[in-house]
Amino acid sequence: MNLEQQFRNELAGQLSDDKTEVDVKVAAKIAREFASTFSVFCAENYEYYPLHKAWLNKLYLDGNIYTTDALLKIYEDEVYCK
Repeated sequence: MNLEQQFRNELAGQLSDDKTEVDVKVAAKIAREFASTFSVFCAENYEYYPLHKAWLNKLYLDGNIYTTDALLKIYEDEVYCK
């Protein structure tokens, strides 16, 4: 199931069919942009360690490791939502 289908399934019955299609396209565009910019943020600032399923900050080398969910929160709070 692709992104549009997932959004369509979630919005089904909540809006008119025409409005649902517009909202699906807008939501999918936003989700793709968000995923892409989050991916770049992670790649530029952190190094992934598959064995530990964790990320290490490349810039500060503070020894802290982060889960992907923790990085998502950092990204949302400090980068994306500014």
